[in-house]
Amino acid sequence: MKVSKLYIYPIKSLRPTPLTTAAISPEGIKYDRRYMLIKVEPGKDEAEPTLKNMHIPHFPEMGLFQTAVEFPKDNDDTGKIIVTYNPPSTQEMDDPRPCEMKQIEIPIRIRLTQVKTMKEMKVVMHQSSTTGYVMDDEYDDWFSECFGFPVILAYLGKCSREVLGTLTPENRNNVPW
Repeated sequence: MKVSKLYIYPIKSLRPTPLTTAAISPEGIKYDRRYMLIKVEPGKDEAEPTLKNMHIPHFPEMGLFQTAVEFPKDNDDTGKIIVTYNPPSTQEMDDPRPCEMKQIEIPIRIRLTQVKTMKEMKVVMHQSSTTGYVMDDEYDDWFSECFGFPVILAYLGKCSREVLGTLTPENRNNVPW
């Protein structure tokens, strides 16, 4: 087998970053899917808002964001994800979203001492839950302005989740349980 291209998605469902080399960790390719975006949907009749994971099939505007990575050079360096928002060149007059390209930098590695001070949140992906951490308001505000609705940037870091799934059809009947 020959690997011809390799990508990571530092923020789940945004456009990927190409790699020339990759380090593998127990969680998979290092720095892959460290963050995810969550839409805040207002509650009805003063109910608490609900949170909805954002995936590109349901939020195609996620394709307007390009990611690049500057990896940490040493233990003191957090590295960074550079997210570039590239809105369409033609935009409706009543669309409140920015119409010019803009960027934000997000640390790719959060120190454990920082994580301990962050607000925890339950994140469920494909019926499997894990812990996420709410990033600072500056990131939520930036993404919310670009999308035109409230968004939370959640840091997943090294939190793992159980991967639930089914076996391929040809193996489903051969399972001993």
